[in-house]
Amino acid sequence: MTNKIDRLKSKNNARNFINSHCGMEGSSIVESDKLDITRFLGALKKINSYNRKIEPVRKLDLTSNKDELPKWTKSNFTWLLGKKCYFLFDEYTLIGFDFYNVDGFLSAMESLNGNKDVVLFIFDPDVLVVISDDEYSISYYEVYI
Repeated sequence: MTNKIDRLKSKNNARNFINSHCGMEGSSIVESDKLDITRFLGALKKINSYNRKIEPVRKLDLTSNKDELPKWTKSNFTWLLGKKCYFLFDEYTLIGFDFYNVDGFLSAMESLNGNKDVVLFIFDPDVLVVISDDEYSISYYEVYI
């Protein structure tokens, strides 16, 4: 019973999140067990492991280049414009959306996560896109699954 209530709360919270943020046109809410993201999560685990098994495509040193961060981050996402993307809202829910507004999306992610971290699942082709905000640098990963 609790699991069902948690899932309903999750969907409601996701709906509220979508309605209060721009940058996610054509949004849909998908239960996390309805999409197979196992391979994506395996790659994400390799990125987040202590001894990273996957190297970033690009990295920005924040100690000397902090002013470049917005432009750098935006440039990493321009290839996604017009694509259907998904992100894990919480353990029960994924939000799917058509990527059209980079600034609005990045603002929404920062309000959700409280940091600059972003994890996107793209199908067709299967690609995991990750922005990882470390203490002194920020890294961009693009992993074809």
